Amino acid sequence: QRQEGVSTLGSLNIWYDETVQRLNTDDRGILLGAFSGTDRIITVMQSGQYKLSSFDLSTHFDEDMILIEKYDPEKVYTAVYLENESKQYYIKRFRAELSDKKVEFVEPPDKLVLFTIDPYPRLELVFDMKFKTKGTEVEEVVAHEFIGVKGIKAKGKRLALHTLKKISWLEPLEVEEPAETEDEPADDETGIPGMEDEPFVESDESDEEIGELEEPEVIGVIPDLADDDMTGSPAGDPGLKFRLDSVDPAETATAEDLNETDESSPMEGLTGTLLKAPESLSQPGQQRKKRPRIPKPDPSAGSKKEDDDPGDTFQMELPL
Repeated sequence: QRQEGVSTLGSLNIWYDETVQRLNTDDRGILLGAFSGTDRIITVMQSGQYKLSSFDLSTHFDEDMILIEKYDPEKVYTAVYLENESKQYYIKRFRAELSDKKVEFVEPPDKLVLFTIDPYPRLELVFDMKFKTKGTEVEEVVAHEFIGVKGIKAKGKRLALHTLKKISWLEPLEVEEPAETEDEPADDETGIPGMEDEPFVESDESDEEIGELEEPEVIGVIPDLADDDMTGSPAGDPGLKFRLDSVDPAETATAEDLNETDESSPMEGLTGTLLKAPESLSQPGQQRKKRPRIPKPDPSAGSKKEDDDPGDTFQMELPL
């Protein structure tokens, strides 16, 4: 069921009529502002309490109310109270917290003396010179410089060490709020002008096309072998470069095997990867040298042996 005076479509202007202490929408009394949704009204009482309520037109208010306005959770209030035990004056600044019940910002039996909604209030302190032998009789206190914003339950700060005869508000300070300006982006993350990061461009080339592979590390070198040790290896070859991958335990020679003659290849039992081919094989573009051709003898010239040439003879002994 919709409550009277509450708009379900948009904001609604609410007034407070002091004569009857009621809210209205008929432009009577003090305009509290435009309300909608979950907006609330804050009221402050002389007892040192505040209360948050809805903007329902049927809302009732306390008799000792000293302030009524639209609730702003960021607004700072300043209060001066007299502590009952020490008879000293304290000042506190706070923000009103959300609550469905009355909240005490001055605990009894302490008494609220002054209260203001000005953001930068000033106080005038008049001392009793019977108890103050040094200094001036009148002093000024700027509230926001004297004490910072504290929690609602904080005790606050003592205004003076000597006995005061009078405390009153002065005209508040007019402080210009800093204008909101958009932050200019820096030239780069380091803040150095001209040092802009280059945009990343994804390349379609693979890693092999971008850079050359590093030459693998040579772990072992086969020494020069004679022709009878390794057929097919040219004399003077610097040797084959290889990497030893594994050794077959069954083919590993023992001390006894080394004493026996074995015509098998010395490389048998080793498994490796050839890293560099022989020079004669590593250059496929190089042509092999051709052997010089020996001319065939002419059958018509010198076909008959000389008469005095005994020819090839040999002796063979026959058994008797």
